[in-house]
Amino acid sequence: MIDIIGYKYLSGGVKMKLEVDGGCLYLPNILSKDLAVKDLIPKAQESFFKLQSNPNLTFNGKKIMIDIKKDVQYSWSKCFDHLITERKGSIRIFSKARLRRIPWIEELLINCYLNECSNLIITKEEDDKPYYKLECFALNYRIILEERSSKNDYLLVTAYPIKDEEPIKEKLLLRNNCYKQGGYNE
Repeated sequence: MIDIIGYKYLSGGVKMKLEVDGGCLYLPNILSKDLAVKDLIPKAQESFFKLQSNPNLTFNGKKIMIDIKKDVQYSWSKCFDHLITERKGSIRIFSKARLRRIPWIEELLINCYLNECSNLIITKEEDDKPYYKLECFALNYRIILEERSSKNDYLLVTAYPIKDEEPIKEKLLLRNNCYKQGGYNE
């Protein structure tokens, strides 16, 4: 079951943002497309370090934590690896699109979330643990935060550009129509 978090009520007490203007109100920086992957990695790491040291990084009034322990398999943290690589079969490969958008994480969490941007859809889902998806349909970008009740905070799991998936704007309209018809389960 998915709970929609937002600012307008739909039938059944479900809340959702409905303003769809298609433009980005807080257009974030993006790393240069002209740089090679090997040159993007240090710039992405710089943005990642800035992100993890930001004391204003919060969600639902709780701190967002970033796991910075180095993993044995990587020369950096598993979180950073998830931010800059994508799965291809059973392996992860560098993704230039992900590398270039690392600065977007902080921008979306600080500017878009805190300023209640109408282009941001927030859903709460349950798998093994509860987690939130923050999806910007103006930028087609997704951030996933795991809710950690034992520590009373959230953990940044990953963030990535949405591609080869149903566009977020269509998901918003589909969910809106399904809720009006009595329910929606994924």
